[in-house]
Amino acid sequence: MAGEVYRRIFGHRHVVVIQHHNLSTQDWLSIKKQHSQIKFKIINTYLIQKVLQESKFSNMIHLFEGPVVLAFSSGEISSLSSLVTFCQSEPRFLILGAKIDNSILTSKQLSNAVTLPPIKTLQSQLISLIQSSPQSLLATLSHTPATLSQVLQIHSTPKNQSS
Repeated sequence: MAGEVYRRIFGHRHVVVIQHHNLSTQDWLSIKKQHSQIKFKIINTYLIQKVLQESKFSNMIHLFEGPVVLAFSSGEISSLSSLVTFCQSEPRFLILGAKIDNSILTSKQLSNAVTLPPIKTLQSQLISLIQSSPQSLLATLSHTPATLSQVLQIHSTPKNQSS
């Protein structure tokens, strides 16, 4: 039963492994309210190690030592930004690592990843870049013959006038 819960959690796009220390129930309620777009699950480290042992995330097993909570979401990675900032400023929390889609990230990599714009924005910027290059080249190529023609006329006119 618990194994199935952990498998479902790791089915989300983003799973952050956070070590926590000395948190009261009131602290947890406050944190959950602050980060309402993210779900949290305090876990049994022994059980999750057993579940992960048989999964493609088995190399994350070493992260599960001591009191650990999983923060998970299926939204954009930018939704984790406030959580990462909070954990960095709160000494009772330590981000141990994360799973983003099918990639495993260190704490530092996660900090960098949450600052990236959403994937849709990156895709549209890439498409604009790809489309702008041929357009710029075409404009340059169509502009160059006209300019070259003008330059040749200027240089050929003095020779004709001086002869």
